[in-house]
Amino acid sequence: GRAYIGGALNDVDWSKKNVFGASREEGAATIARVPVPHPAVRRLVSLGSPHISPPAGANDPTRGALSWVNERWPGAHFSTAGVGYACVTGRTVRGRIGPDAKGTLAGYAADSYVQVCGEGDAVEGDAVVPNDFAILDGADNTIIDGVFHSMSKVGTFDTAAKDVWYGSEEVVDLWLG
Repeated sequence: GRAYIGGALNDVDWSKKNVFGASREEGAATIARVPVPHPAVRRLVSLGSPHISPPAGANDPTRGALSWVNERWPGAHFSTAGVGYACVTGRTVRGRIGPDAKGTLAGYAADSYVQVCGEGDAVEGDAVVPNDFAILDGADNTIIDGVFHSMSKVGTFDTAAKDVWYGSEEVVDLWLG
């Protein structure tokens, strides 16, 4: 059997708790002054997660959490403590903006990319996160052609897709290592 840990922006606080030595006090997560990775953590695998803060003026879907993490632990910060980093992104859809893009996969992707990086036209990614924002300095970065961000049909949350995504059997071995 295979095991992997996947995460999304909604899981950032739990990831910090487990990886970066956070503790819970009175229901709130607090970060240790000098965080140390938990000894059981050997590798952090990121599947299509953004790692670069949005540019000034762009909508920040993380509400500042990504900037906060990047300021404290930039790049593969804990690699010197023996934690390996692997970032995986799918090169699947080139965003397109314009009247002819409305209602198309390229138009949907462009709208998603704008939310992450402030631009969407001609930007490549997994239909949700641009490739340039899903890689991390100091990590083993892997770009896989044809991989979508989600197991759900694009634009939905509960309709299964037949498209290849990060957890599909045919691509897991490319990033699991």
